[in-house]
Amino acid sequence: MKGRIVLVAIGSFIGMLLLCLAGSWYYTNSQAFMKLAGRTVSEQATELLGTDVRTGAVRIDSLHALTIEDVTLYDKTGEELVQAASVKVKFSLLSLFQKSPVQAIDEVTVRTVSAKLVQREDGSWNYEDLIQKQGQGSEFHGVVLIEDGILDGRMAG
Repeated sequence: MKGRIVLVAIGSFIGMLLLCLAGSWYYTNSQAFMKLAGRTVSEQATELLGTDVRTGAVRIDSLHALTIEDVTLYDKTGEELVQAASVKVKFSLLSLFQKSPVQAIDEVTVRTVSAKLVQREDGSWNYEDLIQKQGQGSEFHGVVLIEDGILDGRMAG
């Protein structure tokens, strides 16, 4: 009799766990979650880069990868610098819990990119807004791949 109660309790626990997992899977694949994740990614990227970053939906591809749609980076003057149809981020799930999220990133693939490099009147370039100053270290040590890109350059004068 006690053995049967234990089996029922274990079965109920496993059933509840599966129900929670199914609910979590549904939520992470819902449009509401994708929009929330897109806003969160935009805010974090804006803070990290120090310039405005806008993103569309975020799709979780697996436990090790996600794809961000419609990514646009702006320079510090508010002009569009880079626009990409999608950015796929591959990361180590274990490292995500042990290190900062940036350190957990292994590879970033940027697809269908349009970049505009512009030299300003003062001689500086717009892309310099994204580069860290000498002596400031970066936590990112992953690989960045660019697929299908266009680079448009314009010099002052």
